Amino acid sequence: MLNDSIDISKLNKEISIYEVLVRNQGGENVRIHDFDSSLNFGLLISGGEVLKTPKIIESSDYDYYKNVLEKFSTNELVFKKKIIDSDNYFKIKFFVLHGQDEVPIINSVGRISGQGIIPILDRSVTDEELALQKDERISLVFISLIFTLLGFVGLVYAYLKSLKNQRLIAEQNYLIENSLVERDELLKEIRKLRKNTK
Repeated sequence: MLNDSIDISKLNKEISIYEVLVRNQGGENVRIHDFDSSLNFGLLISGGEVLKTPKIIESSDYDYYKNVLEKFSTNELVFKKKIIDSDNYFKIKFFVLHGQDEVPIINSVGRISGQGIIPILDRSVTDEELALQKDERISLVFISLIFTLLGFVGLVYAYLKSLKNQRLIAEQNYLIENSLVERDELLKEIRKLRKNTK
């Protein structure tokens, strides 16, 4: 295992990220006795070394599959032989250190009765797809920035409208208070006049 302080550029190495989805796509549930007991069940990595502990990042039942990784070495991931119901799955993520001009090869290890060798469907992400994902992320950031700005403009508008309303209310209160004072003064004058006329 390599530790984080190694400068891979000096070693002419690269690190690739792999996400492998293990799914029962058949119509039948896979039981523990369906696995070949003489073979491990897992993945074999050629042309690279697994770095750090692989992690389960997604599954159909997290509690059941969270500890499905039994052990791993620099070139092999061994899974526990667990029941995998039809359409159930788990996804594992791991990092592979390899030469700059090499592409690591991932092969399955183990056999399931009625299936034989467990096939691996390669779904590598191309440079074009990475560029498209990057463009999508930039677009999402841009859209969220626009919405943030619109939200900020809305807040400023609401604040200014609130200030205007407060001013109007203050002016109305002032006018009401003044008219009340004037009314009180008029009432006093009327009372005085009535007293004088009697």
